[in-house]
Amino acid sequence: MDRKTHLTMYVPEFTDSWNNYKKGLKGLKITNWCISSDYCFGDPNKLDTATFTIFPADYIPILSKEIKENLPHDIKQTKEFSERELNYLKNSKYFFSISFIVNDIERCFNKNVALLHCKRLLKIQKEDIPFAVSNEDFHKNRQRLQEFLNSLQKKSCPIKLFAQMYFVAHSVAQIIEFLLIKENVKTVGWCSDRGAITTFNHGMVFNLVQMYVHSYVKDRINEYHLAIPPTYQNEIDYFIRIPDIITGALSSLTSSSKGFSAQKVKHQQLILDSFMNNKKIVSLVYNVDKDGLMYGDRIVFETSDQCPLFKFEREQLERSPLFKIFQTDVSAFCG
Repeated sequence: MDRKTHLTMYVPEFTDSWNNYKKGLKGLKITNWCISSDYCFGDPNKLDTATFTIFPADYIPILSKEIKENLPHDIKQTKEFSERELNYLKNSKYFFSISFIVNDIERCFNKNVALLHCKRLLKIQKEDIPFAVSNEDFHKNRQRLQEFLNSLQKKSCPIKLFAQMYFVAHSVAQIIEFLLIKENVKTVGWCSDRGAITTFNHGMVFNLVQMYVHSYVKDRINEYHLAIPPTYQNEIDYFIRIPDIITGALSSLTSSSKGFSAQKVKHQQLILDSFMNNKKIVSLVYNVDKDGLMYGDRIVFETSDQCPLFKFEREQLERSPLFKIFQTDVSAFCG
């Protein structure tokens, strides 16, 4: 079986960071993983940022209790982080996060390709699908796809929102691909921060994730289950607090010739005391070209005259066609 994944191919040092994280989980029996995510998109005063936090779903009751005790508030409700909060963010062995700062995110979405894709999928009949699917699920997905096509055909098509949805769907699918291929698990859950990305068109983004996961693992894995959203949604809400805090800090950075610098005291606290030298937080900045291809840099924290800087690494990420993948497989939109 081909064991390459998008994350291991296109994100420098991801494998080393992940293996270092897994050392801290030695001795734990992990059968299922979960991803929580939070975003800051479309704010003219902030950077477009998304964070995805991975943790073992087998220990949700324990972790939920820990988060309630150590991270009682999200970043908007916090003026200054306590030492206990900062230590938990840095030292908890259970959480691994990957964050993306994205420039020109609108270029992640190709309207013409999406239109063609939707029209082809709508021609699929239930008997064409190579696995069992109920009439209810088939018609529900078909209706959702038709509504999405109708939105695409409108002059007032919300391109920015669609670009955000596609970016999130690709990112989640790449993480799920990694967990299915490299960790050999059969179930991966995803719980997203609530907002337009997850509510648009009755949760179309969940279908997009399923579609991309299928295209990534097709012919490599036959049996897997995606819990999106997971059945334990209410409990998972607490886990969004971790990507929320990371996203809040990164999206509020300001650009300089040397990199990014923090403005607010609480963001400086997070960078200096929780993010710096923390291999469990992988951060990247991406630029998207006119063809929808992505270029980026791994970014690291350093200090300069007591001011935390978020600096680009010299090595550029490989050219990545992650946002050019529009499979038309007959089972792609069914979950």
